[in-house]
This record gives sequence, C-alpha cells and structure tokens, in this order.
Amino acid sequence: EEAVALALTSRLGVDLGASPLPQGELRAALKRVGIAPFAQLVTQRSRFVLPGGLEVDCDVATAAGDEGARWMHAVIEVEKLVADPSLVAAADAEVQEAAVRLRLRPLGLGTGGKLEAYIRHFCPTVMGALLEAGILPQ
Repeated sequence: EEAVALALTSRLGVDLGASPLPQGELRAALKRVGIAPFAQLVTQRSRFVLPGGLEVDCDVATAAGDEGARWMHAVIEVEKLVADPSLVAAADAEVQEAAVRLRLRPLGLGTGGKLEAYIRHFCPTVMGALLEAGILPQ
C-alpha cells in the first residue's frame, strides 16, 4: 500500500492526506479522491522446479465481470535465473527447449497478461484509450 500511495502522490500529484497512510487505509484514501478500482483479479500461482533449475509458474487469474459472469485467464511462464550475464543465452535455450517439451506457445499480440486480457474483455472504453495512446498494441 505504501508504494502505491507514494507513486500516486509523487508521480501523479494525488493528495491522499496523511503520509505515510496508516496501515489498511489506502482504499479509503483513494475513494476520498475519487479513485476506484475497475478490476479486482485474484491470481493463484503454482510453481514447479524442473531438473536443471528451470522454474515453471502457472498463474490462473479469475474475476467477476459487470454482468457477474466469471472470467479466467491462465498463463504459464518458464524461466531460469542466472548470476552471470554470459549464461543468459544458454538459459534462454533451456527455456525454449522446455517450452517445446511442455507444448507451450508464446502469447500472441492482442492477448497480453491477465490485466490486459481483462481490460480487453470487460472494459472497451479503457481499452480504446490505451490503444489510442499507443500503450497497448492493436
């Protein structure tokens, strides 16, 4: 909460009142200045470690839309952390090989992560503004 409040005050000039905000007060402070959430996503993450140190994260995000319809977006990420930049190319090759073995495919344009997918599905006005501003690709 503190990081969000700091970003809003320092980058956007939003006056949330007391600084730092008391614990658990961010939502009330945002409401006072007219800022309300347009999405509430819940993400469940499962992490697996493959031989050789590859990590596989399976994220399933869910939300309820304006009409109460349930929505779900699932993403699988494969990664390997390395300490030395000279090991990045080899790690990337391992990630690509694991993705093939797991029959994964890259996200296509217009798919995006969970928040982008939610906005594309439920928030056409917000989506239009993001596309027009060049923040998201067509």
